[in-house]
Amino acid sequence: MASIKMSKASVKEIDDAIKLANLTDAVCNYRSYEYPEFPPESDDQLPENFNVDSAADLRKFYDRVSKLSTGLMRVAFGYGVLVDNCCDPTKDVLEHKPGVVTFDEVDRILLEDYKAADAALTAAREKVEQTDVEDPEFHLARNAFRQAVEHREVTALSFCKKITAAK
Repeated sequence: MASIKMSKASVKEIDDAIKLANLTDAVCNYRSYEYPEFPPESDDQLPENFNVDSAADLRKFYDRVSKLSTGLMRVAFGYGVLVDNCCDPTKDVLEHKPGVVTFDEVDRILLEDYKAADAALTAAREKVEQTDVEDPEFHLARNAFRQAVEHREVTALSFCKKITAAK
């Protein structure tokens, strides 16, 4: 079955979606004791009054909505896909779905595995160093050392793969 992929929303599209939400909230959901207003488009501007009976204000509102809504579908649909696939449907807040492993958990597991492999390697090295070459245990110790080296290398490779995949 083919999978459908959607490009990720850009930072600008997300910012524009937030600005659009602020604009519609300020113009359409004002409190009865306030007058509707246009939020400023930049930090160096002040809010402007909005008159619902003014054709010029309605045109300005339409123009700003048109300008800000270009990436809204990608932001909203992408959010929906992430929530459906990653978030716990039983919660009212954004929490990981049970069974979804986070990068922090993977890091912790890999680090613990690497530390255990390193400790096993150190113990095997010490056993080889303490065992006489003529002792039958020497070959067992040497094989355990070789296995520990291989295990630690595989664990280190897992770290490298994860790091490069994250970039």
